[in-house]
Amino acid sequence: MLKSIQMSNFVSFKNLKNAVLEPISYYIKGFNIGFSMDMHQHTYFEIMYAYKGSFIFEVFEDENSSSKDIKSYEVTAGQFIFIDAMTFHKIKITSSKDVIIYNIELEIKKNDQYNPFNINDILPIKYDMLIKNSGLKTVANEDKFIILSDIEQVDVCMKNLIIALSSKITSLEMAVNVQCLLISLFMEISKCANNTVSGTISYIKRANKYIIKNFTSKISIDNIAEYAGINKAYLQRQYKKYNNQTILTTINQLRVQKACQLLRSSNILIDDIAKQVGFSRKEQLYYVFKGLMGISPSKYRDTYIQSEIDHHYHSYISNAISVDD
Repeated sequence: MLKSIQMSNFVSFKNLKNAVLEPISYYIKGFNIGFSMDMHQHTYFEIMYAYKGSFIFEVFEDENSSSKDIKSYEVTAGQFIFIDAMTFHKIKITSSKDVIIYNIELEIKKNDQYNPFNINDILPIKYDMLIKNSGLKTVANEDKFIILSDIEQVDVCMKNLIIALSSKITSLEMAVNVQCLLISLFMEISKCANNTVSGTISYIKRANKYIIKNFTSKISIDNIAEYAGINKAYLQRQYKKYNNQTILTTINQLRVQKACQLLRSSNILIDDIAKQVGFSRKEQLYYVFKGLMGISPSKYRDTYIQSEIDHHYHSYISNAISVDD
């Protein structure tokens, strides 16, 4: 039987409403094989991103269950976990490859408890409205945690936010920057949680579902239309009408986003990245990448520098648990 210290006055993500979130702990760092933390819980929300390599996420979905009921999930490069408050969890490293993890923990505060340079009055975030009107409602409706694939730019937002937080906020400009980065992070998570590019009509949803699942493979309009169960020409017209872009543009955007993630997190040759993301030739990747990103893949990789940051809140509270034999 699990034993834990009870924590009161915590709020789950779905009940966040208009609270203020303070990023209290954050890091960008590498882990070696054999690393394992204690099973623990805390009142903070936590976002943990597998930037390079993979790790095992273990969770008790019921603290009254036996130790045999621990559930394990592998989180691979390009995936992240959003962990709700008071969720018993731990991670361990079993991969022999280099593992780099981004992590941010967000504590609920009242407006007067965390309000550097009156940022909450200048640029307030109404989390209840964000959750209600975006893909964050998917995150909120999950029980305890959700694992998502980064088909957007969650890793970029996390890194930029962590770097910004690593310097003490000493001006209004810095406070605004952190607040904007936090909003951007949640919006990137929202887009990933939607698990669709856009569209509310059933056949467009089906088309997007097929595209997201298969964009790294050889994919054709005929395949997509067949899966969506609709005429190819009609699908193309309606898709552009409701998404404001063509199906090919959507496929290319997803391929470039995946290429960006691989360029940032690996040393894979660009020629091989082109094949991994679905382009038949490297020239296609260069052409499409330059058109969407404004720079070449090699230049993009050169400008993205990895650094290590490790910050922990001075009064960090986290409850460990014990398991009876």
